[in-house]
Amino acid sequence: MNNEREQKERGITLIALVVTIIVLIILAGVSINMLVGDNGIIPQTQTGKTQTEQATLKEKLDMIALERELNVSLSSTVEEDETDVFLEMMGDKEITQEDIDSFNETLQRYGKELTAINNASDIQKIGTEGNYPLDGLYVLLQDVSLQGQDWTPIGTEEEPFTGVLNGNNKTIDGLTLTNPEMNAGLFGVNSGSVKNVELTNTSVSSAHTFVGGITGQNNGLIENCHVQSGTISSTGNDMVADRVTGENRNGGSRVGGICGQNNDGGIIQNCTNEVEVAAGYRLVGGICGYSLGGDIINCENRGEVHGTYQVGGIVGYINTTSSSIDKVQNCYYLNTSTTKAVGNISTIDTTSSRTSDEIKNLAETLGDAFKNSTEGDGYPKLNWEE
Repeated sequence: MNNEREQKERGITLIALVVTIIVLIILAGVSINMLVGDNGIIPQTQTGKTQTEQATLKEKLDMIALERELNVSLSSTVEEDETDVFLEMMGDKEITQEDIDSFNETLQRYGKELTAINNASDIQKIGTEGNYPLDGLYVLLQDVSLQGQDWTPIGTEEEPFTGVLNGNNKTIDGLTLTNPEMNAGLFGVNSGSVKNVELTNTSVSSAHTFVGGITGQNNGLIENCHVQSGTISSTGNDMVADRVTGENRNGGSRVGGICGQNNDGGIIQNCTNEVEVAAGYRLVGGICGYSLGGDIINCENRGEVHGTYQVGGIVGYINTTSSSIDKVQNCYYLNTSTTKAVGNISTIDTTSSRTSDEIKNLAETLGDAFKNSTEGDGYPKLNWEE
């Protein structure tokens, strides 16, 4: 609490300082237009800051390229990955075609290219055409409609998605899977990074396991994603012996609003779900069905969650033989969605239920990625959402 109070006080002091400086500049005869106009002092300062940041990131890429060359020359098996730097370059601002052209001037030196996704045809090519590899870098420039087609998830266990999909604050509407194999969602298996995307009118119904809105299984990063409307369900055979009868129980499992199963090393953060999640059997969660050791941070679920047992507002089941419990941090679920935060644990300090009115005031608690909203239903929104 003291840290939060100190941060607020520092924020207030900084705002006061900025206001004071602006007033002094105005008194000195500098007009508002000179301050905030297209060529004003503040925009020029911001441009200079952005250029400095981009130059710093390019230096990071140069260092990675140099280290890679040295490692190869020394026959080292160590290999750095530029993906984190690419993500940092893109940041969370909305990206335009001009930005893509600018990024690619840098990326081509490293054998990478940022590819624009403008429609359903483009996104369907990921992993199926040579110019759209599973380790590629992609950014949505337009909202995408998948209405009227049965979706094939991107990436499998044998060949997972290892690239980057930056949703760029856009919406993917009408994701529909009627009877997919295991690993169902926008992605089948994600070992890369998926961020800044909203799914609407989602209908994922599988006769198998590992089912989620964003991905069936996650080994990578899912960040700032929102599953806004629809249903996610599994009715398949769990293939796990029933505790009482010893027979395989007929009914799906490993089902979550964001992810079916979050594997060790996977990260789900700043994500929200408000669709109904259901399975005929177990391991059902508002955010993730089954967590094997990955992180689930700053997430919120408002969708109803249904299953026979091991049902949780955030996670259906946590692998308690590892430190997984400690990796679920600062998550909340609507108290009417289900009775427990985690299906196989009676209580968990870092995750709790809230009433509708309480959740509407959670933005500050959830973290910097969220903002309070007085529009629509009044629930917290990710900063990039309208």
